[in-house]
This record gives sequence, structure tokens and C-alpha cells, in this order.
Amino acid sequence: MPALFGYEGAGTTVVGSLKFRDGRRLVTTLADAIADRVLDDVRTDDLVCTWLPTSPRRRRDRGFDQSELVAHAVGRRLGCEVDGLLRRPAGDPQTGRTRAARADNVRFTLRRKWRGARIPRLLVIDDVCTTGATIRAARTTLDVLRVPDVRFFCIARTP
Repeated sequence: MPALFGYEGAGTTVVGSLKFRDGRRLVTTLADAIADRVLDDVRTDDLVCTWLPTSPRRRRDRGFDQSELVAHAVGRRLGCEVDGLLRRPAGDPQTGRTRAARADNVRFTLRRKWRGARIPRLLVIDDVCTTGATIRAARTTLDVLRVPDVRFFCIARTP
């Protein structure tokens, strides 16, 4: 899974600022960096950009979904459609859970308007990849769309 940086040191600080200290000022810089990396190996015609949604509680508490903000900014930069394909049912956060508990905790559903849609290329944005459980859960849900080219990209990844 490509990432801008490791989730350690400065990477932890950037993601923490984005998520917990209203670091929305970082969105454009992060989106530009992701778009530059994506343009190196993904065709953008017929590309749809989406994100892995945070839990409803986290979104409500923060007032925003950090991955959604970045996905919209990436989409603007790439000139592609951006929409939320996935819904995340209410549940406990992934933070602090073991690998096994993370895999059992996260679920997604496909938004109704996308069921049966034809998407040639899909770019999925997430903030942090730790164990990959969230990405695996999303991939399982997205598999019903039979998208020929699905790419996941995260801001930071644990080493």
C-alpha cells in the first residue's frame, strides 16, 4: 500500500494534527503530494476517487472526516469524480485494538447509488494503515463492483 510517509515521528505528528488538532490546513499539501504520486502510475480518465470513512462517532466529534477532505482535494487536483462509495456502520474505533480485534471490528456497506455501477478505475484514500484490516474490509465490500483497477493510497503507514 503506497503511503506518503511512515506513521512514526513527523508522520505521526502530521496525521495527529490533521485528525485531532483541526489540521485542515494540511489537506491541500497532502492532496498535492498524493496526486503527484498517483499521476506517476494511474490513468485519471474515468477515475473515481473515494475514501475509507471514519466512524460516525468520530466524524460527529471532529466535525469532519479527514480522509474525505483529502479525497476531495485529490480529486480536484486530478480532475476526477469524487464520491463516497462506502458507509461505515456505527461501532467502536480501531485505535488501540489488537490486529485480530481490528479485523473483527470494522465493516463497510456499499452506498445504494453505487450498487451495480461500472467504474473502470478507483482510487481509495485513507489516513493511516496500521494492520490493513480496514483496507481488507473495504476491498471485500468493493469487490462486488468488479472494478478492474482499484488502488489504495494512505497518508501514513506503520513501518
